[in-house]
Amino acid sequence: VILARFVQRAGEGLLKPVIFSTLRGSKTLAEAFHTALSNPEENLRCAAYECLEVVARSAWGAAEICTREKLVQRVSDASVEAEPSAASWRHKCACSLLATARSIAEGEAAADARVVEIVTPLVPTLQAAVKAGPYGSGGQARVESEAV
Repeated sequence: VILARFVQRAGEGLLKPVIFSTLRGSKTLAEAFHTALSNPEENLRCAAYECLEVVARSAWGAAEICTREKLVQRVSDASVEAEPSAASWRHKCACSLLATARSIAEGEAAADARVVEIVTPLVPTLQAAVKAGPYGSGGQARVESEAV
């Protein structure tokens, strides 16, 4: 939560260099997020989704996320999160990523040709994820039933 608030308040001009200098020599930003989202701790996953949701609001953030197929799949697949809070944050992240991707694809957001090329093909995938809702059922919580 604190990191997400920092990301939100820092602004893109200050944030991008700080994030990438921190990651220098190790994982890419997308790889670091994917690792955090693969963690069994729900609180960590929720915090990662919250931070990722803020990063997804910028063209460079959307491009960074969209360069990693596994990360896009994770954000787009409702079946990866069963807990309501994690499912909700995953969906919020998909919504922000879709909004930015649409803005880039429609030429409303300033982005270079490489970013447009990376992000535009993923708009249909993100639209489907947003339409499916947090639980993959159009917004209704899934009810798991046991065979008797």
